[in-house]
Amino acid sequence: MSMSIGVVGATGNVGSELIKILSKQEGISLHAFVRDLDKAKKMDWKEVQLHPFDFSVLDTNAFQHIDKLFWLIPNNIAPEKEWLEIIKASPVKHIVLLSSIFPDVFEMRKSEMLVEQSEIHYTILRPNTFMQNFNTDEKETIIKNSAFYYPAGLGKTSFIDVRDIAEAAASVLLNDNHINKMYTLTGDETLSYYQVAVILSKACGRSIYYVDTFKHPEHESSQNKNEAILQKFFAGVRSGLFAEVTQDLSLLIKRKAITFNQYANDYWSWN
Repeated sequence: MSMSIGVVGATGNVGSELIKILSKQEGISLHAFVRDLDKAKKMDWKEVQLHPFDFSVLDTNAFQHIDKLFWLIPNNIAPEKEWLEIIKASPVKHIVLLSSIFPDVFEMRKSEMLVEQSEIHYTILRPNTFMQNFNTDEKETIIKNSAFYYPAGLGKTSFIDVRDIAEAAASVLLNDNHINKMYTLTGDETLSYYQVAVILSKACGRSIYYVDTFKHPEHESSQNKNEAILQKFFAGVRSGLFAEVTQDLSLLIKRKAITFNQYANDYWSWN
């Protein structure tokens, strides 16, 4: 009997990797919920049904054909409680929520509590900072200035590769042993942003620098200065909060985490 799995945010960092993994599984009807259909079509997914999806527009019929759902919610955009009511009224039996490590910092605890109280089976994934942030959020700045700018001080972070997060999500979706559980997903190593700069430099064959805007605030953008969540996050980085290393990832994927060096060689080998 075929199982139907829906992936919300399927063109995102984690969602696109999850689609790659699930599309290789037999006996699954795979559904990608996306805001940009043209972008999804360019990904050339095989045997994946595409559905237009907008968090800001409630659709009571969105998940009528879904058994298990990979779910994430953007801050301050979606009516979360109303969406959970729609999911409760659908055939969905299991929600896998992508949250974040220390959800209070990122204002994600509300989302977790709504899922926990929904009376639907759930699994909550709390990943640490994505390695891929450097080749998405910071790529243009790094190419232009050979530098990236954060108020992280000497604080260390157990960065995680989105490919590992996606594999963990797939493991949870394909196995019923993770019902009503929560996993904190980290890499196996802790790195300062100075160490990240050294690794990226080696991978791409050019010098890349980290500029500590906590020590040198004149280099911090006005946008970052005014972003309260970002400032709260980096205060946590400086205090060592995000250096935590857990074993939850290896429990789910049965191997060690992708190292930052491997990530850098995969994404930053320009020569």
